[in-house]
Amino acid sequence: MKAKAPTSPPSRSLPCGRPLPKLENTGEDGEQLLANLNQRLEQYVSDRRLNRSEARAKILETIVFEARHFTPQDLLAHLGKRFPEVGKATLYRNLPVLVESGILQEGPTDSEGQSFYELSDGEHHDHIVCTDCHRIFEFHDETIERRQDSVAEGMKFKTQSHRHVIYASCSYRKLSD
Repeated sequence: MKAKAPTSPPSRSLPCGRPLPKLENTGEDGEQLLANLNQRLEQYVSDRRLNRSEARAKILETIVFEARHFTPQDLLAHLGKRFPEVGKATLYRNLPVLVESGILQEGPTDSEGQSFYELSDGEHHDHIVCTDCHRIFEFHDETIERRQDSVAEGMKFKTQSHRHVIYASCSYRKLSD
C-alpha cells in the first residue's frame, strides 16, 4: 500500500494576505436560521397567496449555508452544486420574492454595477469592498452614522435610509511585510 503524500492545509487567508474573516455569530445555528427564515417566507407567501415553491426553499437553503454576499451568478454556481435542477430563470424569478419578503436585501454593487445580495438581519451595517480580492466586509461606525445625519440635517433633510460602501485596495500585506 502506497503512503499518501501530505496535503497542505487549506489557505486561511484571502489573496491579499488578510486572514479569512470569521463568520458573524447570529446567535442561531444554520438549521435554526433556515427554519426561522422558512417560517417567515411561508407567512409571506401565504399572505400574498403565492404558490409554494420547492425551488424557492432550495434557493433559501443554499443562501443560508453557502452564501454571505453574492451576485445572482455566484448563487447560481452554488445552486448548481447542491441543486442542479434549479435553473437560472427560477433563481431570477425568486430573488424579488426573497427581497420583498424582507429575507434578502440588496447590498453594494461591483465595478460593473452588478448588485450583491445578502440575508437581511435587521441590523444596519455598511460595507467595504476589497478591490484586490473582491470580498465584502461589514462594519458599523457610530461616528459615521452621526455625521451623515448631521450633514443631512444641515441641508434640511431627514435621513430615511442610506447605503454606505467604501471601495478600497487592501493594504494588509503591505502592513505585515
